[in-house]
Amino acid sequence: MNGKTFEQKELERLMTTYPDDNAPDWESKGYEDILKVMNAFKVIVDYGNVMGRKSEQTAEILGDVLECTHRTLQQSIMSALINVIVNYADARCDGRNEYSVKVCKSIRQALHDEGFLHGSKGDTYSAPLI
Repeated sequence: MNGKTFEQKELERLMTTYPDDNAPDWESKGYEDILKVMNAFKVIVDYGNVMGRKSEQTAEILGDVLECTHRTLQQSIMSALINVIVNYADARCDGRNEYSVKVCKSIRQALHDEGFLHGSKGDTYSAPLI
């Protein structure tokens, strides 16, 4: 991980914006939602941390849930997951995750070559939400 986590940056933003610890409810709920997403992802990671569990099984479970959601939400979640892949291409690696980082670099390059990446550094993916 490079620098601060999203959670740390958001907490810092809230403390700077509301130094008297008097953030409106909608701001507090936004931060609480960030924590919920982080904890949900940790549950998924922990699920995969059982010896003998195949990543294909986790992928199938996630795919089943995704395919049962609204199509616009599917598009939004897939955009987020693709951005995870694009950003993971710059992750620190050693023998345990080296192959995954290499694959992410290849995917990022393919997305770049196809013109799917944009942003100030040309490293952000987003799909239209209809």
